[in-house]
Amino acid sequence: MHAYSGVSFAGITVYGCNKGKPHCREYIQVQMDEPLVPGQVYGFTCMMAHLQKSVSVKNVGLWFSDGELDEMTTDPLIETPMLTLDRLIPSDGNWYRWSGQFKAEHSSSYLLIGNFSNDEDSQVKVQPRSELRFGYYYLDDVRLFKIPPILPPPAPESPFKNFVPKPGEVVTLGNIYFEHDRTDFMPRALIQLNDLLDFLKQYPTVQIEVIGHTDNVGLPEYNQQLSMRRSAAVVAWLKSKGISAKRMKSSGFGASQPVRTNYSSAGRSLNRRVEIKVISI
Repeated sequence: MHAYSGVSFAGITVYGCNKGKPHCREYIQVQMDEPLVPGQVYGFTCMMAHLQKSVSVKNVGLWFSDGELDEMTTDPLIETPMLTLDRLIPSDGNWYRWSGQFKAEHSSSYLLIGNFSNDEDSQVKVQPRSELRFGYYYLDDVRLFKIPPILPPPAPESPFKNFVPKPGEVVTLGNIYFEHDRTDFMPRALIQLNDLLDFLKQYPTVQIEVIGHTDNVGLPEYNQQLSMRRSAAVVAWLKSKGISAKRMKSSGFGASQPVRTNYSSAGRSLNRRVEIKVISI
């Protein structure tokens, strides 16, 4: 199979739990550049292809989550999609366009694509003379866009609003998002990074410590190093915007200082954070 455009594409298993296939459900998940705007009409389009001789499945859908889902499970994610594939994709190795539109109901931040039904509730077609009893689909060129009239997104409140710096005070930046297991910023991270930049420009004599924290997934030593690299990435970004290195230092505590449980996606999300500690004013 070749990509529809470019050099790469994604693939997910969407059926086969009752046939004993490990990982019988896989989902594509991505954080959007901004949350959905309630009341806004969105258009969606992507290119789809079907693994030849695998089971054709009509239930591939589009669903949105408020937070990142990172539970380790092989169970299907049972939800009501905002948009569902309206036909069976031919099993001929060619790419086909899936498109549609919907009106957003909630300000969700994550887009997910997959089969959100049990095998029993899925509409399927088993290919003749095939021993494959699972469904597998390829996806490429996924696009989500607003359809006019364009509604403005709600402006997020800055964590530095009404904050008066004092030595020892700490501001938590929970929305500085990094790529998984890396120090690269995701697009949404720039919102709070710019809030921090504006704060340091407003108080030009303030010195800060940037402190990184992770969840407990992974080895403690690795998480410690990852938290330090991420806090150093924040300092490097601020330096690139003109903030003097003499005003900042970075540190990291790995998963040693959780603020919530690490036994849920929501808790781990809150534990993955950056804190800004005022050293002096």
